[in-house]
Amino acid sequence: FDSFTPVYLGFVEAGDALIDREIDALWQRPIPNQAMTELCEGADVRVVDYAAGQLAKIVSSVPFYREIIIEKDAFRGATAESAQVGVVNVIVTHERAAQDIVHAMAAVIASNLDALPRLNLLFKSLKALFAGLRAHGPAAFEFGGVPLHPGARRAYQELGWLE
Repeated sequence: FDSFTPVYLGFVEAGDALIDREIDALWQRPIPNQAMTELCEGADVRVVDYAAGQLAKIVSSVPFYREIIIEKDAFRGATAESAQVGVVNVIVTHERAAQDIVHAMAAVIASNLDALPRLNLLFKSLKALFAGLRAHGPAAFEFGGVPLHPGARRAYQELGWLE
């Protein structure tokens, strides 16, 4: 934080502050989203690329950060592909949640990785996320030491993704 002063705002408020020139830049939540769409309609925006090594340093410092690619033309102002910080979103439940319900939900999601992005582009990176589960085992999903629910583990085992 030596070269800038952070300002903590919600996504909509941050977009408004950028338009009003109260801030110079913002981190945005996954796209597409309504706040980003409205921001792009009200202001000329551009994607700020990371300098060499910066993105890798950030991603390696937080277990639930991943490198993602914002595709060219993903929104007005995205004039080229750009590697950015992405956040892994997880579905959490209480450990007492019924195994059959969690199993059914995990199985439906995992079995529809090709169909889900057609419903909402936010699901586009799910396939890569689950590739991490297949390659690295449960640790890929156990952020902060929170274990996989037994129902989810069973669903992934049935798909052959876990032993």
